[in-house]
Amino acid sequence: MKRVVWTLWMFVGLGVAACADTAVPPSTPQALRVAGSKLTVPVVMSSVGGLAEDNTVVGLAASEDGQKAFPVVWPVGEAVERLAVSEKSTNASALAISGNGDVAGMYMSQELPMGPVRWAPSESAAVPVEMESLGGALTLVRGMNAQGAAVGSSQTQKQEVPHAVRWDRSGAVTDLGVLPGFDVSGAFGINDKGVVVGQSGVTDRVGRPVRWDPDGTLTELALPAGTRSGTANAVNHAGAVVGTAGPEKALGALADPGDTDVQAVLWKPDGTVHPLPAPGGAASEAWDINRSGDVVGAFLRPGGSMRAVRWSRDGAPVELRPLQGDTVSFARAVNDRGYVAGDSMDDEGRTRAVLWHPDGSVTPLDRHIVPSRPTPRD
Repeated sequence: MKRVVWTLWMFVGLGVAACADTAVPPSTPQALRVAGSKLTVPVVMSSVGGLAEDNTVVGLAASEDGQKAFPVVWPVGEAVERLAVSEKSTNASALAISGNGDVAGMYMSQELPMGPVRWAPSESAAVPVEMESLGGALTLVRGMNAQGAAVGSSQTQKQEVPHAVRWDRSGAVTDLGVLPGFDVSGAFGINDKGVVVGQSGVTDRVGRPVRWDPDGTLTELALPAGTRSGTANAVNHAGAVVGTAGPEKALGALADPGDTDVQAVLWKPDGTVHPLPAPGGAASEAWDINRSGDVVGAFLRPGGSMRAVRWSRDGAPVELRPLQGDTVSFARAVNDRGYVAGDSMDDEGRTRAVLWHPDGSVTPLDRHIVPSRPTPRD
């Protein structure tokens, strides 16, 4: 089971900022959502990909045999539903949800190691539609905005290196390009104004944090003093950006408990960069930001276990605990209502999709029903 979980995470990345920013008012539910079918097999693990304003969550689940993952949606107040995939798919995941109910993700097959797919809102079970790529073997969706535009990375056909890309609602792809002198790029977040953020560098996940304006202009973001590499993971409506910075080495996984050089950072709309303090000065990463300026991510606790964290708009960090009995948690997305979606993991590496409430209590998404009382905590 652990092998399946980490194999998928190796592809989708621990830093998925899947919902980015949305223009849907916090009190307005979606009139139409992506529909799936009832699960017919036991589920042994689940993981969050994206979070909508009405608290609909999308992600992946794995069945009892632990060998195949499939995309799922947790509609508010209803049991988890399985999204349809093509017959050729061997594994699949829903990685982002937009303000209008579009869902995007990825699938694996014998012919294609990783391809992009989209599900449109409907009253009946949604049909998956493959999106365009740049012709290479690996394409990954990382985020969506309120209008349903998606961003991610796609390998080029000739050089077989990843470039940042943007998809419109039809699935047509646009190559966003790279910084001068670099070879690769990836787009990780997009806001409702069409501003895209990500990274461009010499290799995947090693390079400079960047922003693409709606007209395609590419700008390198400043790095904190003492750092040489970084990535921008999400951007909100006002243009505030969050991500991670550190030494010139691979980012995206807090693997070294003693490495405090890897730090979560916030770029304000004026472009100034500010490190976000982690509890105890630990290594940290920031993965999403909402309109109010609340930021979520993870940090390393003493001993090496990772914990979800929320930074308030004033930069103060608050630990988000895992489910009772679990030891690890990841916060992947935050919406404008202050709810946070992510994963809780046990000692065996099994994850469960969870929703943290604004008061810090946590709900497992076995059934996505927001309780009238907070879930008891230890």
